[in-house]
Amino acid sequence: GKPDLGLVQARWSFVNKDENLLTRLQNINLCFHFEVEQQVNGYFLNFFGFNGTAGVWRIKALEDSGGWLERTTVEDMDIAVRAHLNGWKFIYLNDVKVLCELPESYEAYKKQQHRWHSGPMQLFRLCLPAVITAKFNAMVSGLFQLGSAYEWVVTKKTGRSSESDLLALAERESKASNEDKISRRHSESGLEFLGKIQKSEAVSKKKKNKLYRKELALAFLLLTASARSLLSEHGVHFYFLLFQGLSFLVMGLDLIGEQVS
Repeated sequence: GKPDLGLVQARWSFVNKDENLLTRLQNINLCFHFEVEQQVNGYFLNFFGFNGTAGVWRIKALEDSGGWLERTTVEDMDIAVRAHLNGWKFIYLNDVKVLCELPESYEAYKKQQHRWHSGPMQLFRLCLPAVITAKFNAMVSGLFQLGSAYEWVVTKKTGRSSESDLLALAERESKASNEDKISRRHSESGLEFLGKIQKSEAVSKKKKNKLYRKELALAFLLLTASARSLLSEHGVHFYFLLFQGLSFLVMGLDLIGEQVS
């Protein structure tokens, strides 16, 4: 019923997840990958990385994308990127589980992770020209927005002042200093001037923190999800959601950074 559908991906379920500490940690990490990353990408973008197994491809999608290539160690991700660039859509089914196994020894785990992390870098180098060609307009728009987004996150959300804020602050302080000097020469003594400075500093220290409603709403959502995960049968995402929720709560209450009046 969907002619542009190229891939249907299911999730992994591990038969040896309780074998040892290493397999339990891998299970937590990969469950987060499937239940959060894959689901979100599939729902909002209709694209995610093919996991190599537990998926069904449309033959026409494979043929239009050039088929399987042995140019990287992540041929599953390679075909997924090329299919997406050709306009094919993906669907992820989290309720369909396919049994598989996890590496039980550190040596096997190390080899697997080396392959999984070196392959994407190879793929990035090979697919970058195609990505630039296909997504040129979006990339240019993103570049124009990158500077303001970086300043908003780094300066505003951490309480630091941007360059324009610092210049404006310096200009105000310079004008105030000149005015204070003139008024002090005509009507005030040095002690009265010092008393006013101390009083103004005391008032500025009482400045209330600003509340960020969006961050607080997201913190509430994450903390609620962490509580639900804790009360569930497995609760593997409790720590992920808890620390993320606390981070957004601290940011939403404006408890970090410096206050500049």
